Amino acid sequence: MVEDENIGEGPLAPDIGRLATGYGMGVFSYVVPVFIAEIAPKDLRGLITAANQVATMLMLMITAAVSLAFVIGTSITWRTLALTGLVPCIVLVIRLFFIPESPRWLVRSTCFRG
Repeated sequence: MVEDENIGEGPLAPDIGRLATGYGMGVFSYVVPVFIAEIAPKDLRGLITAANQVATMLMLMITAAVSLAFVIGTSITWRTLALTGLVPCIVLVIRLFFIPESPRWLVRSTCFRG
């Protein structure tokens, strides 16, 4: 039985995390464009696929920024790092109210009902 204090010791846990993350990104990079190509209308297919690629690139840039935050974290307090992580969350929550045709709107609209 593995003790709780031994979980973070050694290279095994980070290696498993890297393997799981790499596998997840590989599946994400393959499955999502295929899914988009199957369900998107012809006139929007290229735009949506390009948006997916841009989102993937932005996700990788955010990952690099988080890695940089860990490096910066050695010189500033953890509370400051935690508060800087709230900024994207606040922006997303504010923008949530401006999403047109959300799933809730689609269910309430009469044109969606069959």
